[in-house]
Amino acid sequence: MRRRVFMGCVALMVSACTNGGSDSANRGSESSEEPATFSVGQYRVTSLVLLSTEEGDDFNGDGEPDNNLPNALNAANAAMSEIDLSPESFNAQVEASIESGELNLLLDVSVQEGVLTVDVLTGLPWAETEGENVIDPISFEDDGEPRTRLTGDYGNIAQHFLVQTDAAILTVPFLPDEPLSDVPMVDMRVHGAIDQELEGMVTGLIPSERLVDDVLADLIPPEGVGSRSKEEMLDLLRRFAGLSAIADIELGEDERAVSSAMSLTAEPATWSLP
Repeated sequence: MRRRVFMGCVALMVSACTNGGSDSANRGSESSEEPATFSVGQYRVTSLVLLSTEEGDDFNGDGEPDNNLPNALNAANAAMSEIDLSPESFNAQVEASIESGELNLLLDVSVQEGVLTVDVLTGLPWAETEGENVIDPISFEDDGEPRTRLTGDYGNIAQHFLVQTDAAILTVPFLPDEPLSDVPMVDMRVHGAIDQELEGMVTGLIPSERLVDDVLADLIPPEGVGSRSKEEMLDLLRRFAGLSAIADIELGEDERAVSSAMSLTAEPATWSLP
Protein backbone atom coordinates (compact mmCIF):
# COMPACT_ATOMS: atom_id res chain seq x y z
CA MET A 1 0.00 0.00 0.00
CA ARG A 2 1.36 3.43 -0.81
CA ARG A 3 1.51 5.93 2.01
CA ARG A 4 0.15 9.12 0.63
CA VAL A 5 -2.47 11.71 1.17
CA PHE A 6 -5.64 11.73 -0.79
CA MET A 7 -5.13 11.56 -4.48
CA GLY A 8 -8.48 11.67 -5.82
CA CYS A 9 -11.78 12.53 -4.45
CA VAL A 10 -12.51 15.34 -6.74
CA ALA A 11 -10.20 16.86 -9.27
CA LEU A 12 -9.75 20.55 -9.42
CA MET A 13 -7.51 22.50 -11.70
CA VAL A 14 -4.97 24.83 -10.14
CA SER A 15 -6.46 28.29 -10.39
CA ALA A 16 -5.14 31.77 -9.83
CA CYS A 17 -7.97 33.10 -7.67
CA THR A 18 -8.47 31.92 -4.12
CA ASN A 19 -11.04 34.23 -2.60
CA GLY A 20 -13.62 35.18 -5.19
CA GLY A 21 -15.29 31.82 -5.73
CA SER A 22 -18.90 32.97 -5.58
CA ASP A 23 -18.29 36.22 -7.47
CA SER A 24 -16.57 34.57 -10.40
CA ALA A 25 -19.16 31.80 -10.42
CA ASN A 26 -22.03 34.27 -10.64
CA ARG A 27 -20.28 36.33 -13.29
CA GLY A 28 -19.87 33.25 -15.42
CA SER A 29 -23.58 32.43 -15.32
CA GLU A 30 -24.82 35.99 -15.84
CA SER A 31 -22.51 37.50 -18.43
CA SER A 32 -21.81 36.45 -21.98
CA GLU A 33 -18.67 38.64 -21.85
CA GLU A 34 -16.88 36.23 -19.50
CA PRO A 35 -13.62 34.85 -20.96
CA ALA A 36 -13.74 31.29 -22.24
CA THR A 37 -11.26 30.23 -19.56
CA PHE A 38 -11.23 31.66 -16.03
CA SER A 39 -10.72 30.73 -12.40
CA VAL A 40 -13.43 29.83 -9.92
CA GLY A 41 -11.34 29.07 -6.84
CA GLN A 42 -9.05 26.86 -4.80
CA TYR A 43 -10.35 24.85 -1.86
CA ARG A 44 -9.23 22.45 0.86
CA VAL A 45 -11.60 19.68 1.91
CA THR A 46 -12.64 20.19 5.53
CA SER A 47 -15.22 17.41 5.78
CA LEU A 48 -15.81 14.08 4.04
CA VAL A 49 -18.52 11.93 5.63
CA LEU A 50 -19.90 8.56 4.57
CA LEU A 51 -23.67 9.02 4.33
CA SER A 52 -26.46 6.67 5.28
CA THR A 53 -27.78 4.05 2.87
CA GLU A 54 -30.77 6.31 2.19
CA GLU A 55 -28.61 9.02 0.60
CA GLY A 56 -26.78 8.86 -2.72
CA ASP A 57 -27.17 8.83 -6.50
CA ASP A 58 -29.38 6.45 -8.45
CA PHE A 59 -26.89 4.23 -10.27
CA ASN A 60 -29.20 1.38 -11.31
CA GLY A 61 -32.15 3.41 -12.58
CA ASP A 62 -34.73 2.24 -10.04
CA GLY A 63 -35.44 5.76 -8.83
CA GLU A 64 -33.88 5.16 -5.40
CA PRO A 65 -30.55 6.43 -4.02
CA ASP A 66 -27.72 3.88 -4.04
CA ASN A 67 -25.17 3.83 -1.22
CA ASN A 68 -24.23 0.35 -0.05
CA LEU A 69 -20.75 1.09 1.27
CA PRO A 70 -22.04 1.24 4.88
CA ASN A 71 -23.43 -2.30 4.47
CA ALA A 72 -20.19 -3.51 2.87
CA LEU A 73 -18.14 -2.07 5.73
CA ASN A 74 -20.45 -3.63 8.31
CA ALA A 75 -20.04 -7.03 6.62
CA ALA A 76 -16.25 -6.70 6.56
CA ASN A 77 -16.33 -5.52 10.17
CA ALA A 78 -18.30 -8.61 11.22
CA ALA A 79 -15.88 -10.90 9.38
CA MET A 80 -12.76 -9.22 10.76
CA SER A 81 -13.95 -8.94 14.34
CA GLU A 82 -10.58 -7.78 15.66
CA ILE A 83 -10.39 -4.87 13.19
CA ASP A 84 -12.90 -2.02 13.41
CA LEU A 85 -14.14 -1.32 9.89
CA SER A 86 -17.56 -0.01 10.91
CA PRO A 87 -18.93 3.07 9.11
CA GLU A 88 -18.69 4.98 12.38
CA SER A 89 -15.00 4.17 12.72
CA PHE A 90 -14.41 5.01 9.06
CA ASN A 91 -15.93 8.48 9.48
CA ALA A 92 -13.94 9.05 12.66
CA GLN A 93 -10.68 8.14 10.92
CA VAL A 94 -11.42 10.45 7.98
CA GLU A 95 -12.32 13.34 10.28
CA ALA A 96 -9.17 12.94 12.36
CA SER A 97 -6.96 12.66 9.26
CA ILE A 98 -8.39 15.83 7.73
CA GLU A 99 -7.98 17.78 10.98
CA SER A 100 -4.36 16.66 11.37
CA GLY A 101 -3.52 17.36 7.74
CA GLU A 102 -2.60 13.74 7.04
CA LEU A 103 -5.51 13.67 4.60
CA ASN A 104 -5.03 16.91 2.67
CA LEU A 105 -7.45 17.20 -0.23
CA LEU A 106 -6.95 20.30 -2.34
CA LEU A 107 -9.61 21.18 -4.88
CA ASP A 108 -9.01 23.55 -7.74
CA VAL A 109 -12.03 24.58 -9.80
CA SER A 110 -11.92 26.34 -13.15
CA VAL A 111 -13.98 26.85 -16.28
CA GLN A 112 -12.43 26.09 -19.66
CA GLU A 113 -14.32 26.79 -22.85
CA GLY A 114 -17.60 26.68 -20.96
CA VAL A 115 -16.80 23.37 -19.24
CA LEU A 116 -16.54 23.21 -15.45
CA THR A 117 -13.37 21.31 -14.53
CA VAL A 118 -12.57 19.82 -11.14
CA ASP A 119 -9.07 18.33 -10.77
CA VAL A 120 -8.13 16.36 -7.67
CA LEU A 121 -4.80 17.46 -6.23
CA THR A 122 -3.09 15.75 -3.32
CA GLY A 123 -1.46 17.85 -0.66
CA LEU A 124 1.56 16.62 1.25
CA PRO A 125 0.83 15.84 4.92
CA TRP A 126 1.04 18.93 7.12
CA ALA A 127 3.57 17.15 9.31
CA GLU A 128 5.99 17.36 6.38
CA THR A 129 5.25 20.99 5.45
CA GLU A 130 4.81 22.76 8.82
CA GLY A 131 1.12 23.15 8.17
CA GLU A 132 1.43 24.61 4.68
CA ASN A 133 -0.49 23.22 1.68
CA VAL A 134 2.06 21.88 -0.79
CA ILE A 135 1.03 19.84 -3.83
CA ASP A 136 2.32 16.27 -3.89
CA PRO A 137 3.81 15.47 -7.34
CA ILE A 138 1.74 12.25 -7.39
CA SER A 139 -1.21 14.51 -8.22
CA PHE A 140 -0.03 14.62 -11.83
CA GLU A 141 0.63 12.16 -14.64
CA ASP A 142 3.97 12.13 -16.44
CA ASP A 143 2.58 14.58 -19.02
CA GLY A 144 1.67 17.08 -16.30
CA GLU A 145 -2.08 16.49 -16.42
CA PRO A 146 -3.94 15.87 -13.13
CA ARG A 147 -4.43 12.19 -12.36
CA THR A 148 -8.09 12.70 -11.56
CA ARG A 149 -10.22 15.18 -13.47
CA LEU A 150 -13.98 15.57 -13.39
CA THR A 151 -15.84 17.72 -15.90
CA GLY A 152 -19.39 18.89 -16.46
CA ASP A 153 -21.67 21.73 -17.53
CA TYR A 154 -20.93 25.07 -15.95
CA GLY A 155 -24.48 26.37 -15.36
CA ASN A 156 -24.79 28.43 -12.17
CA ILE A 157 -22.45 26.74 -9.72
CA ALA A 158 -23.59 28.99 -6.89
CA GLN A 159 -26.81 26.96 -7.04
CA HIS A 160 -25.83 23.57 -8.43
CA PHE A 161 -23.09 21.84 -10.41
CA LEU A 162 -22.35 18.29 -11.49
CA VAL A 163 -19.00 16.92 -12.66
CA GLN A 164 -18.14 13.31 -13.50
CA THR A 165 -15.33 10.99 -14.54
CA ASP A 166 -15.29 7.38 -15.66
CA ALA A 167 -12.46 6.33 -13.35
CA ALA A 168 -10.76 7.81 -10.32
CA ILE A 169 -8.98 7.02 -7.08
CA LEU A 170 -10.36 8.02 -3.67
CA THR A 171 -7.64 7.90 -1.03
CA VAL A 172 -8.93 7.65 2.53
CA PRO A 173 -7.90 6.21 5.92
CA PHE A 174 -9.57 3.09 7.29
CA LEU A 175 -7.52 2.38 10.42
CA PRO A 176 -5.59 4.58 12.86
CA ASP A 177 -1.82 4.68 12.50
CA GLU A 178 -2.01 2.91 9.14
CA PRO A 179 -1.17 4.21 5.66
CA LEU A 180 -3.99 5.70 3.63
CA SER A 181 -5.78 3.39 1.21
CA ASP A 182 -6.32 3.99 -2.51
CA VAL A 183 -9.94 3.10 -3.29
CA PRO A 184 -10.61 2.63 -7.03
CA MET A 185 -13.88 4.08 -8.28
CA VAL A 186 -15.80 4.15 -11.54
CA ASP A 187 -18.48 6.67 -12.51
CA MET A 188 -17.37 9.11 -9.83
CA ARG A 189 -19.64 12.15 -9.49
CA VAL A 190 -19.36 15.34 -7.51
CA HIS A 191 -22.31 17.66 -7.28
CA GLY A 192 -23.30 20.52 -5.05
CA ALA A 193 -22.93 24.29 -4.96
CA ILE A 194 -20.07 26.78 -4.64
CA ASP A 195 -20.57 30.06 -2.82
CA GLN A 196 -17.88 31.14 -0.38
CA GLU A 197 -17.43 27.44 0.39
CA LEU A 198 -17.94 24.30 -1.65
CA GLU A 199 -20.64 21.98 -0.37
CA GLY A 200 -21.87 18.83 -2.06
CA MET A 201 -21.72 15.08 -2.37
CA VAL A 202 -19.18 12.64 -3.80
CA THR A 203 -20.62 9.42 -5.19
CA GLY A 204 -19.25 6.52 -7.18
CA LEU A 205 -19.00 2.78 -7.69
CA ILE A 206 -16.23 0.67 -6.15
CA PRO A 207 -15.56 -2.58 -8.06
CA SER A 208 -16.08 -5.22 -5.39
CA GLU A 209 -13.16 -7.48 -6.30
CA ARG A 210 -10.77 -4.53 -6.24
CA LEU A 211 -12.21 -3.38 -2.93
CA VAL A 212 -11.08 -6.70 -1.48
CA ASP A 213 -7.80 -7.20 -3.33
CA ASP A 214 -6.59 -3.56 -3.49
CA VAL A 215 -7.91 -2.21 -0.19
CA LEU A 216 -9.03 -4.74 2.42
CA ALA A 217 -6.14 -7.10 1.70
CA ASP A 218 -3.70 -4.45 2.94
CA LEU A 219 -5.64 -4.06 6.19
CA ILE A 220 -5.38 -7.75 7.15
CA PRO A 221 -2.29 -8.56 9.25
CA PRO A 222 0.11 -11.15 7.78
CA GLU A 223 -0.83 -13.56 10.57
CA GLY A 224 -4.52 -13.29 9.68
CA VAL A 225 -7.46 -12.45 11.94
CA GLY A 226 -8.69 -14.67 14.75
CA SER A 227 -8.66 -18.33 13.72
CA ARG A 228 -8.44 -17.51 9.99
CA SER A 229 -5.23 -17.08 8.06
CA LYS A 230 -4.91 -14.04 5.82
CA GLU A 231 -5.72 -16.07 2.70
CA GLU A 232 -8.74 -17.64 4.38
CA MET A 233 -9.99 -14.21 5.35
CA LEU A 234 -9.52 -12.95 1.81
CA ASP A 235 -11.45 -15.93 0.43
CA LEU A 236 -14.32 -15.10 2.79
CA LEU A 237 -14.31 -11.43 1.79
CA ARG A 238 -14.24 -12.35 -1.90
CA ARG A 239 -17.34 -14.47 -1.39
CA PHE A 240 -19.02 -11.50 0.27
CA ALA A 241 -17.97 -9.33 -2.67
CA GLY A 242 -19.93 -11.52 -5.06
CA LEU A 243 -23.20 -11.09 -3.18
CA SER A 244 -25.75 -8.59 -4.49
CA ALA A 245 -26.53 -7.64 -0.89
CA ILE A 246 -22.98 -6.29 -0.65
CA ALA A 247 -22.03 -5.41 -4.23
CA ASP A 248 -25.37 -3.90 -5.16
CA ILE A 249 -24.59 -2.61 -8.67
CA GLU A 250 -23.94 -4.81 -11.70
CA LEU A 251 -21.14 -3.41 -13.86
CA GLY A 252 -21.10 -6.14 -16.47
CA GLU A 253 -20.94 -9.88 -16.86
CA ASP A 254 -19.56 -11.37 -13.60
CA GLU A 255 -18.55 -7.92 -12.36
CA ARG A 256 -20.22 -6.06 -9.53
CA ALA A 257 -19.59 -2.87 -7.58
CA VAL A 258 -20.44 -1.30 -4.25
CA SER A 259 -22.22 2.05 -4.50
CA SER A 260 -21.01 4.85 -2.25
CA ALA A 261 -21.95 8.38 -1.24
CA MET A 262 -20.17 10.91 0.95
CA SER A 263 -20.94 14.49 1.85
CA LEU A 264 -18.21 17.00 1.06
CA THR A 265 -17.38 20.48 2.32
CA ALA A 266 -14.35 22.58 1.42
CA GLU A 267 -13.19 26.08 2.20
CA PRO A 268 -11.03 28.55 0.22
CA ALA A 269 -7.33 27.76 0.45
CA THR A 270 -3.98 28.47 -1.16
CA TRP A 271 -1.13 26.12 -1.98
CA SER A 272 2.23 25.92 -3.66
CA LEU A 273 4.19 23.44 -5.72
CA PRO A 274 7.12 21.66 -4.05
